[in-house]
Amino acid sequence: HRQGGYTRILKLSQKRAGDNAAMAVMEYVDRPGELRAARPPSSLQKDILDKAFQEMGIQPLGDEVVEELQHEMNNILSAQDDEANNNNNNKELSEEYEEEEVGEE
Repeated sequence: HRQGGYTRILKLSQKRAGDNAAMAVMEYVDRPGELRAARPPSSLQKDILDKAFQEMGIQPLGDEVVEELQHEMNNILSAQDDEANNNNNNKELSEEYEEEEVGEE
């Protein structure tokens, strides 16, 4: 059982085979900034992507660039966690203050 949260809806570019209906992926997230790694592509998908990128002249990222991006992503997630914690603390303080005011009346 979840105590609230958010729903992320991602529209897929592919239409459903058969009736050509639009498709989407819905997922529950604990906070709006939550990022989740996608499932790694299968070897066939990876081969297709590598070939397409090569035809388009897109070079793969080096290990150093990937590590730098991961470090930057961790910093962003850490900042979002800090902000979420501050917002929760502020909300709790506000609720306590309101309870004190009601009790005084």
